[in-house]
Amino acid sequence: MLLLSICLFCRCKNDKFKPPILPDNNPTTLISKSCGSLANVSYSAQVQPIIDANCISCHDASTGFKLTNYEQVNAFAMSGQLTGCLTGDQNFLQMPPGTHIDSCSVKAIVNWVHQGKLNN
Repeated sequence: MLLLSICLFCRCKNDKFKPPILPDNNPTTLISKSCGSLANVSYSAQVQPIIDANCISCHDASTGFKLTNYEQVNAFAMSGQLTGCLTGDQNFLQMPPGTHIDSCSVKAIVNWVHQGKLNN
């Protein structure tokens, strides 16, 4: 019994602490940041800048899935693809590939969709 206790203690002592990976995919962020108010999400003030910063490099005028203006983003949202690709829905490819948009940006886009996808 004593030998078992010593083995367990030594094993625990050698385990390395791994901080949790948060939705923004930054393991050094241990405290969740506040997203602020997402009660009235604006397409022009919040959604479009997120799309421009994270999506437009691939989804520009030269691709089949264009996200360069409100009508295109709205159509993508109406099909369910926009939120599906950002939230990890297994029916859609995770976007952007190989990385994640920070959780507050995802929440803003999801709220915009739930609030009616207004062109505001």
